Amino acid sequence: MSRLVRLTPGYARSAQRLGVRPGTEIGLKVARVIRALAGARALPEPGDIEGLIPPSLPAFVRRVDGAALWLWYTASPDTLTLRALTGAPP
Repeated sequence: MSRLVRLTPGYARSAQRLGVRPGTEIGLKVARVIRALAGARALPEPGDIEGLIPPSLPAFVRRVDGAALWLWYTASPDTLTLRALTGAPP
């Protein structure tokens, strides 16, 4: 099973601001996390943290291994929505 991945404008802006580009080392690390989330049987998985994206949207966050980045997402059984990418822990 794989979820459809949707990018929000907030995610796109934050990734651009942090310099995450497809094909770069950091871009590949972020892509690995996205693939893992999209293919997970159930979300959130152990280790994912629940938090609020301003103003008050509940979401989950997962750290990007090997980088000081945190990927914020919401999910349904068939969709993974990327909400933000931050350079500081939740």
